[in-house]
Amino acid sequence: MSQMGLLRVLLPYKSLEGLQHLIIIIKQIKIVGLFIKLRENPMAIVVSAFAAFGGFLYGYDTGTISGIIDMPFFLEKYGYLQNTGTASRSQTQINEGTRQCCYYDTKGIPTIGVGFNLQRSDAATVLAKYRLKLADVINDCKKSTKKACLTESQATDIFNSYIYPEASNCASEYVSGMPTSVHAALTDVAFAGCGTLKQFVKMKAALDKKQWKTASEELKSSKWCADVKSTRCGLDVACIASGK
Repeated sequence: MSQMGLLRVLLPYKSLEGLQHLIIIIKQIKIVGLFIKLRENPMAIVVSAFAAFGGFLYGYDTGTISGIIDMPFFLEKYGYLQNTGTASRSQTQINEGTRQCCYYDTKGIPTIGVGFNLQRSDAATVLAKYRLKLADVINDCKKSTKKACLTESQATDIFNSYIYPEASNCASEYVSGMPTSVHAALTDVAFAGCGTLKQFVKMKAALDKKQWKTASEELKSSKWCADVKSTRCGLDVACIASGK
């Protein structure tokens, strides 16, 4: 464009507002030109859309999915909050899962929280500490309602104050003086009941002799291991085999 032609273009826009208006027009022209070029190159549209979709997925995963996988229901139904890599109190709680309202366990026993048996002789006393009536909680099981439930912290408190200590004592009675990880693995098994753990006669004999590998094989080939998740079984077997 000649100097005279450029002057003719700029002349109507010699004020500040006019220049701003000119800049907007130029930007619009550039945008229109960009769309024209994209129409001529469909692959550019595909690549741009793919990149934008990747950004959307990243944001959706960070903002939504990360919250969902932390929900107790999701953890209970689909997996673990965090596999600690060793048998422990927290791992046993993760293995069992937490249900805040009454449910029937695999044996048809009304249960609440982290495996708290509602047929225990002290069930009414324990629940009363959390302002719940045993009859109301069991009624939830019968009617499939959720009116008399624990909070998650209350369920954890019952687990830490009653259930886990009882299972730990059972493991100590079964065989005493075991290393930390071995004792934690035995406690995890005892969570199914003291009677279940005491059925492992050959495993006890191996543990008494500190034959860790033999003891772990006894657990691995048991019905208990077949009934629970393979991850739980494998973790307890590995802890016993380690002898630590």
